[in-house]
Amino acid sequence: MMSIRLRFTLLYTLILAVTLTIFGLVLYFIQSTDTLRSIKQDLTLSANRLVEAALRAESRPLPTESLPPLSPIPFDQFSSDQAFQTFPEREIRRIL
Repeated sequence: MMSIRLRFTLLYTLILAVTLTIFGLVLYFIQSTDTLRSIKQDLTLSANRLVEAALRAESRPLPTESLPPLSPIPFDQFSSDQAFQTFPEREIRRIL
């Protein structure tokens, strides 16, 4: 038979384990929700800045005939507009 001390020890250990598990899950949920909200907000702000810079950049007419596949143009040569040049290439990739 188990002594009363052992029973109380097991009961208190179980209560502590349940309490720590619940606390950990709540903390994880709050942190993950806040992190996701922060990332979405940051991407939205970056995308809005990129759109504004793209609208300020020169608009070039697109040819109507079919073009062969082109190799990617380096970002430095993409636009001569200074507002568009301030965006790091890393930021554009992150938004896309």
